[in-house]
Amino acid sequence: FILGIPYLLVHVLYMNRNTIGMFETRRYLGSLYNGYRLDVFYWECIIMVKKIAVVGVIYGFRMLGPTMQIPMALMMFCIFIALEYYYKPYAWLMLQNIERCSLLTHALSFFLATLYAADSLQDGNMRTFVEVLIISINIVFVLYVAETVIYFRYKLVGFRRCFFCCKNKDDIMKMENNENGKIIRHLNRSMTLVNNSMQRNINVE
Repeated sequence: FILGIPYLLVHVLYMNRNTIGMFETRRYLGSLYNGYRLDVFYWECIIMVKKIAVVGVIYGFRMLGPTMQIPMALMMFCIFIALEYYYKPYAWLMLQNIERCSLLTHALSFFLATLYAADSLQDGNMRTFVEVLIISINIVFVLYVAETVIYFRYKLVGFRRCFFCCKNKDDIMKMENNENGKIIRHLNRSMTLVNNSMQRNINVE
């Protein structure tokens, strides 16, 4: 299951790589790559590999103790942070920011955990300070995610109203001129990419 599920997902997505922008494919497989750019449709499998690698490192080096587990896990996070910044897989800026903050929060938490386990910081006050710092960092991250999601849902209300209620192009143009115009223009660009992908598929056939 650990290796088989990611491989199966990659295989299914690869077999449908030429139609991932079409409605029928999104209907059945869209949950595996929605939110990612179409040229990195496999990124959900990279996320799964990241989790497997971190858990595997922690479990595999359990006999050597935290002095080996924490640095190895921190190295894994650094690798995946570099991959995320290099490939920039997310189609939405909100998802990109949340993922990067998540990776940085994990890496910083593991770094502080190395200080917590250090022999030179066995003083009770210092250990308490590190504990509070780790908890505070994770609380700030959770609050940031909540604020971002709430803000996005608020901005999406105008898009839904336009999508379900607009009857003509004049209504859509009015929406583009208000504060929700960016969402509408992003949708238009996304639909253009989908149409281009469908046209390429037709030409290939």
